Amino acid sequence: MVGDVGGHDLRSTVTMGRLQTAARTLADLGLAPDGLLKHLDDQMNRFLDERSAEDLQRGIATGATCMYAVYDPVSRRCVMARAGHPPPAVTSTDGKVSFVELPDDPPLGLGRVTFESTEVELADGDADPVYRWPGAVPGA
Repeated sequence: MVGDVGGHDLRSTVTMGRLQTAARTLADLGLAPDGLLKHLDDQMNRFLDERSAEDLQRGIATGATCMYAVYDPVSRRCVMARAGHPPPAVTSTDGKVSFVELPDDPPLGLGRVTFESTEVELADGDADPVYRWPGAVPGA
C-alpha cells in the first residue's frame, strides 16, 4: 500500500497516521483491494466531517490518494485498486518496466464512490509489482 494525504501540516500527518491504522486493520480482515478502498473512503469522510470551521477555511486535509495491492507469489496473481494515485509498475525479466492499467478511481474523501480492482498475472521471474512514479527510471 502507498498513499499521500493533501497538506503538509500536523493535521495532515495525523490524518495519514489514522488512515494507515485503518488500512492495516482492514488488510488484516482480508478485504479485496476495492472493498478496502471503499472502507478507507468512508473513514476519510469521517475525518473530514471532524474538521473545524477554521480548518475548512484554510483547506486542511481535504483528501488522500492510495494504491493497494495483494500479491500471491504461488499463483503469481496480483489484485490491486487505486484511489487517485499513480499506477504501479512491473519490471519484467528482460528489464522492461510497464505500468499496470488500473481504473482511474477518484481520491479518498469524495464519498459515495465505488472502486474497481484489477487482477494481473506476473510472468515467472518478474519483479513483484512496485510503486514508481510514471517516468521513473528502474533502480533509481
